[in-house]
Order: sequence, then structure tokens, then C-alpha cells
Amino acid sequence: MPEHDTNEVEWASVEDLLLDSHNPRLTGNEELSQDQLAEKLWREYAVDEIAMSIAANRYFRHEPLFVDDSSGQLVVIEGNRRLVAVKVLTEPELRTRLKIPDFNDLTAGLIEELSTIPIIRRARKDVWQYVGFKHVNGPQPWQSSAKAQYIAWVYNDLGVPLEQIARQIGDRHATVRRLYRGQMVIDQAAEAKRMRQ
Repeated sequence: MPEHDTNEVEWASVEDLLLDSHNPRLTGNEELSQDQLAEKLWREYAVDEIAMSIAANRYFRHEPLFVDDSSGQLVVIEGNRRLVAVKVLTEPELRTRLKIPDFNDLTAGLIEELSTIPIIRRARKDVWQYVGFKHVNGPQPWQSSAKAQYIAWVYNDLGVPLEQIARQIGDRHATVRRLYRGQMVIDQAAEAKRMRQ
């Protein structure tokens, strides 16, 4: 996990936090509204389990969201599913729009408690190791296409060598190299198709 101390953790209003349309899980959906992103995450990525856990156990305060504020807005770059879970619990109108039944465990006290959650402000480029470990080679893996796109972003945009990416996320099976090569083949095929049109 990126180094931080308790002085870096701050509390932000859930209303001020935005879902990341560039989240590798959501690639190709950059034009979706916040509600549409929330719905996609809710329907496709088991956010209901997180919401049930938070409703029963409260938000685990030792798990701050990582937020990039370089655009002037608070964009969650790590923790999008947790943010959707909290929004679903605290926003009855969102539950109505997404046709989600009410949660039995919700109390006014819990809703008030969830109105702010812990965040750490970090630039996207400064947390790639943590996000990569967690979602490419770690405990909460993304689908292969999302992994490959993330690795390609770190390599192509941040200029981090593939060997360093593999070392930093604990890849001992050449997964990083295979995913990157696969993504480049897909990108080249898409470019060739565009050129023919």
C-alpha cells in the first residue's frame, strides 16, 4: 500500500466524491454519467455485497479511498465499488433509480455516519503500484482486459518498464508481459480496422 500516515487521511463528503470514468473496470464507458457508472458497477461487480457489509458493520475507517484532485474535483481512483456502496446506502433516490430495495439495517445514525468517509489525496500516477498489486496480481483481481489496459497505461503513459511493473506488483509468472503483449495486439487490430474504414 502507498506509504501514508494518519495525518494524510481526511474526511470528505460523499456528495463531493466522483466515480472514476477511467477506472479499468469501466474502460469504454468514459461518456457515462455518474449514475450510469454507479449502475454499471452495482450490476456487474458485486457492489451489493460491499453495501450489505457496510450496512451491518459500518465503513472500515482503516480503508480510505484514494482520490485524485488534480482536475479540481475529487475523483476516486481506488475504491469506486466502496463509494457506490456508500452512495446506495445514503441516497434513497439512487436506490429508487437503480431499483434497489431498501436495506433493513439502515438507521438515521448510520446514514449520518456515512455522509463523510476517509480519503487520501494522491495523483493517479503515484498509486499505480498499489492499484496494480491489488487488482492485477492481488486479492481483488480485475478481468483480464482491465488488467491489460492498466498495465499498458502504466507502461505507455507513465514510462515504467514492464520488468519494474512486474516486480512492484509481485508478478513471478510473466503475467504482466503476457497481458501487455495481448493488449498491444488488440490495439493494433483496432487501429488496422479504423484505417480500413
